[in-house]
Amino acid sequence: MRARPVYLRRLLHLALVWGLGTSAWTAPGADGGPVPAAPAPGTDASLALAIGASLARSHDLGSALAAAFVSAPNARLAIDASTDPAPVELAALGVDEQLRLEVGPPAASLLVWILWPRAAVGASPVPRGSILFLHGICSSRLEHLGHARHVAALGYTAILPDLRGQGRSTGAWLTYGWQEARDLRQVLDQLLRRGVIQEPLGVFGASYGAATAHLLAASEPRLAAVVSVASYTSMREVVPQYVREFVPLLASMVSPQAIQDAVTAGGQMAGFSPDAASPLAAVQQHRVPTLFLHGEKDGSIPYQHAEQLAAAALGPCRLLAVPGGSHFCGGSDFVRAQAEAWFDLHLRRPPDVR
Repeated sequence: MRARPVYLRRLLHLALVWGLGTSAWTAPGADGGPVPAAPAPGTDASLALAIGASLARSHDLGSALAAAFVSAPNARLAIDASTDPAPVELAALGVDEQLRLEVGPPAASLLVWILWPRAAVGASPVPRGSILFLHGICSSRLEHLGHARHVAALGYTAILPDLRGQGRSTGAWLTYGWQEARDLRQVLDQLLRRGVIQEPLGVFGASYGAATAHLLAASEPRLAAVVSVASYTSMREVVPQYVREFVPLLASMVSPQAIQDAVTAGGQMAGFSPDAASPLAAVQQHRVPTLFLHGEKDGSIPYQHAEQLAAAALGPCRLLAVPGGSHFCGGSDFVRAQAEAWFDLHLRRPPDVR
């Protein structure tokens, strides 16, 4: 899969929205002209609108960067649940159940898809547990739909949420796993209480989703296995990496301390501490068996991030380089095979005691 320069795109949006302004959305039709259509949730246009709205209140480059780092794609959108995918579309995609779950504070409405375990022809499905799939930044539940179908065919229940502010979920800010982990604990509570999913529970995350998986594992005792693909060590490490990788001109003009100051300011905007958005700290707080997978040619988040995470992990873990893999290797056959083996080992149900 071709790498998407996430922060380059964000900064281009900053320039675009700075030039065009946000009046087209904040005061539609005020000049007597046609009312423009609102951007679709989870798109580049919605991200531009979110950053632009924050930028309109910014007075310097530092504030603009802070807004770019933490503005969620759907921050300025009101998402109408009645326009969520219809049953006929869900059936065509192999999705068995679609839910909207309320989480918070701060309040957000998350769209969640469920795929039930499949059985061989003539056999009854025997649930093997449930696997939560977490997508990357500025992405959605669709990122892992193919993999979810695969694990459902193996007998697992697959859970595909849109993280807050992304896909078709509401929410104003990206917190690099900190608030997202709290949301997901509430999601698991609700799904288990309704009997929609069953333990044991595993989580598969890629990039931003992998970082979120680590923070979730540090506070969720029901997790039995983690598969982490291309996680970063911390927000404070990954943001400067993206600036250097995708906007080298900006990196040459802004000091490392100025970038860190913008990260701090972004946390203040979004109501969290960037220091708490640290998978490196999280893996030192839990013993959930964790498989670290990382593309050996990852230019977005270098392989050294995985090495640091694996070295710090308290629980059983394994580190594997994805041969020839870029940052976007989460859907590769190699990753799927390794994840399948890891979940098979660690999500086995204990024998019934009678």
